[in-house]
Amino acid sequence: MTKRVHKITNIEHQYYPLISGAHNSRIIQISNETGAKIHVPPYFASTESTEGHEHSKDTIVISGEKDAVKKALDKIYEIYDGLVSCSCY
Repeated sequence: MTKRVHKITNIEHQYYPLISGAHNSRIIQISNETGAKIHVPPYFASTESTEGHEHSKDTIVISGEKDAVKKALDKIYEIYDGLVSCSCY
């Protein structure tokens, strides 16, 4: 299997708490369902470097097997598209 890392840079950071869910519940569920590792920075985070990995406040990082990353990416975009199309936010 091929390992893959994908960075989502086109989702505005104000959506991160809604995508993550309470206590990261949505991200944990997506990770458990797909097997991908997902890093969603906190809403208030600024660009910082930790342990040699640079994470931007506007970057969600998904890593894992190619199929797992694709499934996780699809699920995150499904949530995001629902939020953007909803007039309640």
